[in-house]
Amino acid sequence: MKTLRQMGIDMDEPDPGQRASSSGPISAKTTFADYLKMKGEAYQNEVLGPGRAELFRAGKLTPRDLVDQSGRPLKLDDLRAKYDGREFKQPQGKFTVYDATAPRVQPDVSTPARAQAVKIEESIRHKKDETGTLIGTDGRVMFQRSGTPNSVRIPGTVLDGGQGATFTHNHPGGTSFSVEDVSLAAEYKFGEMRVVTPLQRFSMQPIGDWPLPEEVESAYNAIERSAMLDVHNMVTGGELDARFKGAESMHVIWTRVSDLLKMKYTRENS
Repeated sequence: MKTLRQMGIDMDEPDPGQRASSSGPISAKTTFADYLKMKGEAYQNEVLGPGRAELFRAGKLTPRDLVDQSGRPLKLDDLRAKYDGREFKQPQGKFTVYDATAPRVQPDVSTPARAQAVKIEESIRHKKDETGTLIGTDGRVMFQRSGTPNSVRIPGTVLDGGQGATFTHNHPGGTSFSVEDVSLAAEYKFGEMRVVTPLQRFSMQPIGDWPLPEEVESAYNAIERSAMLDVHNMVTGGELDARFKGAESMHVIWTRVSDLLKMKYTRENS
């Protein structure tokens, strides 16, 4: 492979005028990259070598990148190591749910209670305060109340009649269930506990019987630290945007708690 000096062409912009080349006179303003592009693939392969020419045509380096300060060609292996790995892509993991362009699915409206829940969730998911709604198996709204950005208080007399019912509410902060949410569902034996956020829906159901509320709290406390550490490592490892650390931590906690206590937990973009 020839050096650029041997080609009679500088890599830098020359003075106005013309100069000679193997193809005859060319503009003095013609750069070596422009000249290579004009000459075509066969000439590029001859001058640069097939491997270097491939990198040049792929736009991964310029002619100046191909040589050292003396104009001598750099080794192809060194070029590939330095320039052929400069493409950055979004990690292909389970965190695309936080991407605004992530695919969305149609929510499940297969029962009267779920159809009513989805309808209510669409009306409350962007509210700044929590709104809690208890829905009967027939889809009838049994009770609804709004509270603060962090909580909503439901009377005990209402909860006492909630066995088998669906409870849904919004979380303005964008996270999954609190430990109080799931403990309450277990205590009053709801058919389903739901949370909606601006982007996602969460559901928790028993598989058979609910665990005891104290079992929920104990499992949550046992798993919380390790789950949060794992998500922290995902952030520091570049797998997760730090903005979603809190939301993902809660999701990981409930994924593990539900596996441990035999509950059905889902998160979906819908």
